[in-house]
Amino acid sequence: MGRPPSTVSRELARNRHPEAGDPGDRPYAAHRAAASRWSRPEPAKLATSTALAGYVQAELHPDPAAGPHASPTR
Repeated sequence: MGRPPSTVSRELARNRHPEAGDPGDRPYAAHRAAASRWSRPEPAKLATSTALAGYVQAELHPDPAAGPHASPTR
């Protein structure tokens, strides 16, 4: 898995089903629990900076008159 055994063990313990005597994890419940912990502590930079959003938009969407295979300039 590319992770230290202690990390795997900790995550399995963290996502174990709370019922007493349940030896296994519940992948769907674990995924839902992990998803609830994904919240960002602050808004994304593109959402708060109109200047940055405009720059990114201009770089990702070149001039349509340049043709269908035009790549953004750097």
